[in-house]
Parts: sequence; structure tokens; C-alpha cells
Amino acid sequence: MRLRSSHVLLLLATMLLAGGCKNRGTMDDETKTVIDQHLAVIPASAKQVAEGRASIKHKAETSGLLYLYDAQMNRVLDAQWINKGQTYRVSSDRNAVWIDDKGTRLNGLSGQHMLRIYIDPG
Repeated sequence: MRLRSSHVLLLLATMLLAGGCKNRGTMDDETKTVIDQHLAVIPASAKQVAEGRASIKHKAETSGLLYLYDAQMNRVLDAQWINKGQTYRVSSDRNAVWIDDKGTRLNGLSGQHMLRIYIDPG
């Protein structure tokens, strides 16, 4: 009886270890779902207008709702209205964003993360 118990434990341990291995080159369904949920906040009509790390800026060519998206964290960090001709700046060093000279503190900025700016002209 003792021999069979150890075989069952060994079999369970093998199944757990084998089940935990995944191909690291592709995303699993749960990861894709999380990314899709956050990107769903940004409308399909929004266009990516800038991308970068640490500090980026964009002068709006059209008025619309601007989104700042962190690609590593898969989440929207900021969303606010911007008018044509205004400049949106991001500074990870200062944990802040600006539209022209009006600054706003923003937690969660990382200079190591890829940031993207989208504008939805609505």
C-alpha cells in the first residue's frame, strides 16, 4: 500500500510540473484577455500618434480625447481632452504630464516602460 501512495504522489507532482510549463514565446488566453480589456478602453477610432520611453511629447493636429497607455503594464495612465495645437508632454522623471503649461502629477510612470499616446477625435 505504501508503494502505491508514493506512486500517486509522484504522478501528481509530475502532472503539476508538466502543466506549469508554457511556451514563453506566445501569450496565454488570460494575458490576451487582460490586454484586450485595457485596450478596449481606448476606442478603435483612436490613432496612435506618439511612442517612447521616459519622456515624450506630441503637438495635437486635431482636437480629441487623448490617452496615455503603458504597454508593459497594459493600462491607460491618463485620459484628457486636448485641443488642436496644444502640446502634451510626459516626464517619467517628474511623474507628471502637461498640456502646454498646465501640469498634472501622475503616479505609475516608469522610464523603462514603453508609453504610447493615442488621440480619438470623436
